[in-house]
Amino acid sequence: MNSYLEVWTKYAEFSGRASRSEFWIFHLLNLIIVTAIGFVESRAGSPGVIGLLFSLAVLTPSLAVGTRRLQDTGRSGWWQLLVFIPLIGGLVLIVWWAQESAVMPRPGQTQDSGRLSERRQTSGGVPTIKFVNEKVTVEAREGEDIRSVARRNGVQLYSGPHKVVNCMGFGACCSCNIVVKDGTENCSPKGILEKINKWINPLLGLKLLSNPEKDVRLACQTKVHGDVEVETNPPVNWHGDKFWN
Repeated sequence: MNSYLEVWTKYAEFSGRASRSEFWIFHLLNLIIVTAIGFVESRAGSPGVIGLLFSLAVLTPSLAVGTRRLQDTGRSGWWQLLVFIPLIGGLVLIVWWAQESAVMPRPGQTQDSGRLSERRQTSGGVPTIKFVNEKVTVEAREGEDIRSVARRNGVQLYSGPHKVVNCMGFGACCSCNIVVKDGTENCSPKGILEKINKWINPLLGLKLLSNPEKDVRLACQTKVHGDVEVETNPPVNWHGDKFWN
């Protein structure tokens, strides 16, 4: 209940963070309240005015807590505009809202901009990513996904038509697949999108099937918390002994 009331006290506050419990408890209780109001109004023969007024009242805090929840995962609140994309947009947002908090500066907090080579943390070093094929090592923010680091430093993750047409980091097309060659323990665990696409997307499934001994990941879904080495554009091992077994 405290989480629910806290959202109301931050009625139109779009800066800062919101935890998963704060976000989901708020929406769960609102669903219960709306259902109860609808039931009472239907029994009373009311035209639904109370339900409409409550829905309007809850609109702003819903947008605000949604923004803070996305910022808590390291994303901009403007991603809520995905809701206007039928089905897919809503599913992507639900996945993001369900993710754990990212250990990195959020929108609304002070942080340096520009390349990571110009930024140093005062306490210790920053994570580095070594792109083996490109023979380049770059710095990353704590909790930043590998795709963002690669794009900022001019490392090409995509091949063929995917250089132009891809899902832009939503974890849907699987064309940014990579192999984590070293530092697996410094990467975030596989999320729901990677687990689902393993079975439904052949672009990722074939890479996993033909390279069972390798840690094949999606760059857009893999966040780093330490030094890692990655191989971009891993080939499908059609002739591997384990592929047909």
